[in-house]
This record gives sequence, C-alpha cells and structure tokens, in this order.
Amino acid sequence: DIAKVIQSEFSGDIKDAYLVLITCIRDRPSFFAERIHKAVARLGTNDSTLIRVIVTRSEVN
Repeated sequence: DIAKVIQSEFSGDIKDAYLVLITCIRDRPSFFAERIHKAVARLGTNDSTLIRVIVTRSEVN
C-alpha cells in the first residue's frame, strides 16, 4: 500500500501532503465531507476552511 510506504519513507509536511493527496484521490466525496465536518464540528466554525471547500467544489459539482 502506497500510504504505508509514505508513512515509513517521509516525514513532516511532505508526508502529510502526500497522505492528504492519496486520501483525496481514493475517495473524493469523503475527503471533502471530512473537511467540512472538521470546519464546523468545533465551537466556532472555521469560516475560511468552510468557504474554501464550498467554493472550490461549487465549480465542479
């Protein structure tokens, strides 16, 4: 599995970026649903993240 290789071979921001990319490629709807959930789940919505996700997806969907 490519994710396991990335976990073992990379570290820091590059590892995080690769893992996010793989997650998005494997299941795009779940990826964006998770981003929206994280933006609104806490006390105080993360407006910038929520707006960014909604606007970027509105062009596609």
